[in-house]
Amino acid sequence: MQFIILRKTYASYGACLALSELGTRLARRFGEEAFGLKSVEVIVWFETTEPTKPGLEQLRTQFRRQLPLEPTASFEKKRQRLRLAYESKVPLVLVGDRHELPPRSLGTSFDEMVNVFDSMRLKLAGKPGIDYPGFVSFVRAVKHDVCSLDESEEGTKSQNGAAASWRQRFGVDWNAYHDQARALLDDPFYWDPSNDESPHAANAGAILLADFQRWRSRHPTDPPWDFLVRRYRQNGILGRFNEFRATKPIQYEPRDGLIASMHDQDVIALAFALLKVDGACDPKVGQIALEALARRRDSDIAVKLGWKPTDQKTIFATLKLEADLRKCLA
Repeated sequence: MQFIILRKTYASYGACLALSELGTRLARRFGEEAFGLKSVEVIVWFETTEPTKPGLEQLRTQFRRQLPLEPTASFEKKRQRLRLAYESKVPLVLVGDRHELPPRSLGTSFDEMVNVFDSMRLKLAGKPGIDYPGFVSFVRAVKHDVCSLDESEEGTKSQNGAAASWRQRFGVDWNAYHDQARALLDDPFYWDPSNDESPHAANAGAILLADFQRWRSRHPTDPPWDFLVRRYRQNGILGRFNEFRATKPIQYEPRDGLIASMHDQDVIALAFALLKVDGACDPKVGQIALEALARRRDSDIAVKLGWKPTDQKTIFATLKLEADLRKCLA
């Protein structure tokens, strides 16, 4: 079973080392499938107290507007997937420029999560295909096993263990990337091949990354935008690509939906490919990628382009990509 626990703040969305390690331990305890579930995804919202970072005021306003007043839960029978989201009252601490859960707070955070699970019993207990009461009871019963830490090691064991676990699990070959890639994108979100919200996990994104690595080895000093132009020329749609780029948002119409989706997916993937391969993002590509991310979460533009409404998970991922890219461009 997959047991994924993600941290959500106004400026970041993704893995928290201690919570990721907790999810890994729970997954080991459950095995392949249990209680009708193959995956559990938990998004834990944290309201932080430090001043808003310059340029991210809109993100913080949107975060507070979307903050779940009550826990939410859903079960997808076909995928055997349970999803939960709730606001945590356990404080995070800043480690460098990342918000992390102190290892000593792991037990408190675990109890909070189990209480949220309990609060969802009435909603989920009768759902066909899932033994929800059994699931909750099992999670509560394994607290000692999954939360135990040697006090003398608590400052490093959880963080180092969690980081090593996801790097090993995803088989990341750091020799294939720039020396700065790990520091810039030290988050399993960017390396998880099964996370469709990650820039290089979906087939198209993974192919673009591999193509860019090969292209960069032959064109080490060429502007990266040339790579994207070449791709669209080879596919015979460079004219349509340029036409869309010249179109103002007020002029968008449903016929632009497909090329807009291709354009935005590729420029976002290229921006993060540059961070992995070059160790820095070209300012031109970065700015165009930020525009694409803003377009992805704009509901009015989605209507104009004939896109389906953006689900909450994609919005969270978009906000994370935008915040992390701005930080790398600063």
